[in-house]
Amino acid sequence: LTLLPSVLVTRLAGQPLGIDLNAKLWVAEKLGVGASVRRNSHGFGPVNYVQASLEYQVSKNIRFGYAFNSQTPEAPFTPFGRSV
Repeated sequence: LTLLPSVLVTRLAGQPLGIDLNAKLWVAEKLGVGASVRRNSHGFGPVNYVQASLEYQVSKNIRFGYAFNSQTPEAPFTPFGRSV
């Protein structure tokens, strides 16, 4: 088992401090299970959300993965209006 934690702190003028807490657990270097918590993520406005991810290392150069966000912070607008 290998645990890969990370922390990212961001600061933009006029915005609250952004904090990302992340951790991914690798099992036998083949299966990765991760979780992230973001507070005041900077994009079109401060957004808080959680993310879960799952990855599988098929070969040395190929990895498949899936991530679920509790919100859509990277794309809050659609042609039909706001999606968040």
